[in-house]
Amino acid sequence: MINSINSGGENSPNGGVNSDIETGYGGVNSMEQQIMETLRKMPGLNAPAIATALGKSLRTTQRILKKLKDNGNIEFKGAPKNGGYFLIVM
Repeated sequence: MINSINSGGENSPNGGVNSDIETGYGGVNSMEQQIMETLRKMPGLNAPAIATALGKSLRTTQRILKKLKDNGNIEFKGAPKNGGYFLIVM
């Protein structure tokens, strides 16, 4: 079996634009790593601030934040209007 990042089409489960490519760090992909590193350096950012800091779309950032929150890597503290995300220290 060939493990290639570039195999498959745009929506293919074997690679392409919409696939989740794991990096070997406990299933955390590079966007997740970037968000976690950003929150390590600047805790309490909200989704728009994280998206701007990383140069990604707000929707993509929100999707990854939800995944990180569901996995127990981050938590949201504060009111929806002025709260932010924080890493959960284990």
